[in-house]
Amino acid sequence: MGVRTEFNLAFDIWITREAGLSSPPDTNVSRELMIWLQYSENPLPPFWFVEELTIGGETYEFYRGENEPTGTYVRDYLGFLKTSPELEGDTPIHEFIRYLVDNGHLTVDEYVRNVHLGNEIWHGTGETFIDAFAVGVNH
Repeated sequence: MGVRTEFNLAFDIWITREAGLSSPPDTNVSRELMIWLQYSENPLPPFWFVEELTIGGETYEFYRGENEPTGTYVRDYLGFLKTSPELEGDTPIHEFIRYLVDNGHLTVDEYVRNVHLGNEIWHGTGETFIDAFAVGVNH
């Protein structure tokens, strides 16, 4: 029997209270937004579950953890877990942010600091190949 790989493939987006950088950077981060495209299992606490919804024609489960400690800082965790794996295509990040603002999980006074795409691997090994990655900003 082989070793089970435990992982996710996700966008990790940092939301800040103020524009620009702070020193140290984590002091300005108010929320972590993750969009899980594929994962081996859901490690999020069931009591964080908010609702199942459709964004961009795809079904996600939305989770929210408030005031979660991360190192020496505290921030909210906002997670969308796709109910079926997505290994290619476009992910309409602006629609997730619109949902969060419309439902009071983000405010219009917060900022998107950065957008990452990658894996978190808790156990096992594997490879991910990304042929193209682009983030566009519309004003």
